[in-house]
This record gives sequence, structure tokens and C-alpha cells, in this order.
Amino acid sequence: MENVSVLKAQEFLRSNNGRIFLMVFLILALMSAAFSLTMWLTAPKVSEVTTQPVSKPTTAPPPAVPGTAVEEKDADTFEIYQSKDPFEPLLATQTQQPGVPASPGTPVSTPGAAPTAPVGKTQITLMDIYTENSVKFASIQVGSTLYKVKEGETFATNYKLVSVGTDSATILYGDDSATLKIGETIFK
Repeated sequence: MENVSVLKAQEFLRSNNGRIFLMVFLILALMSAAFSLTMWLTAPKVSEVTTQPVSKPTTAPPPAVPGTAVEEKDADTFEIYQSKDPFEPLLATQTQQPGVPASPGTPVSTPGAAPTAPVGKTQITLMDIYTENSVKFASIQVGSTLYKVKEGETFATNYKLVSVGTDSATILYGDDSATLKIGETIFK
């Protein structure tokens, strides 16, 4: 039985179709070997590859904008885009009384309340919503700093107050938005 299949293979290779098949196979094998040899010869050697340390660019601090405050310790290490844990809740309720509003753009430290933010996260709490001279303001605490922010203002360098309702406010952080009710806290 083996002899029959060997005889058929030999007969096929002697025919015109068999010869064409054999030529195409040999050409493809030679091209593959030539490509592999070229890649091996032109590849950089491990000793030729050098790495250079990446240095942080030094920039001047951003100009002061109403509704913003930059804390020195956060300015060097804060990243806007962070990985997210899909199992960590975005919202956490907190029972705090609304804070006393500050003057626009002036951060006020909140005494007594220790932040409960997880390691590497920033605590953001909507403390109060009020109106002054027919303009709605929100008191928003970021970490231990309280901001008086009106709609459309940027605060704490990377956050923007998108809208202010009667008992809630929507903030934007990068491309993430969150709506907080008075007394609610999120961690970013």
C-alpha cells in the first residue's frame, strides 16, 4: 500500500503540474530563508541598544485662575489619567454638614475632618450649594481644601464644575463626569 502512494507521488512530480508545484515550493523556501537571513543580519545587537533615562520637563507654574489652588506636594506627582478598578465604587456617601462658603478662588482648609480616601486617591465632596448676587456657587472640598466655584470654572487644577442644580452639581475630570448631591463624596 505504501508503494502505491509513493508511486503516485513520483508520478505527480514527473508531470508538468508536479514540476510547477515543486518550483513554486522551492522559490518560496528560498525567499523565506533570504528574508530570515536579512532580518538576522540587520537586527541590532543587544550591546548596541542603549537606553537613556527620561527626564521630567521643567515648566513654570500655571498662572493663577479664579477658583483654582495648587498644593506643592500634589503638583509633582498628580496624574490626570489613572487606571480604574472596576470593583471600586465611584460614589460614597458621607454625613457632613455643609461648609461655610469661601470667597471666590480662595482655598480654605477644613479643620477636624480627616480624609478617608484610599491610598493614591483624592477625596471630592460637594459640601454646599448657594446663591450670591443671583449667581449659583458650589462649595467643593478636594482633599482638605475647600473651593468656592461657580458654573464653568476650573478648580483644583484638573476639575471643572459643569452644572449646578438645586441640590446637586456635576463635575468633570478628564473625560469622566460625576453628579454629586450635597454631602456625597467620590474618590478620583
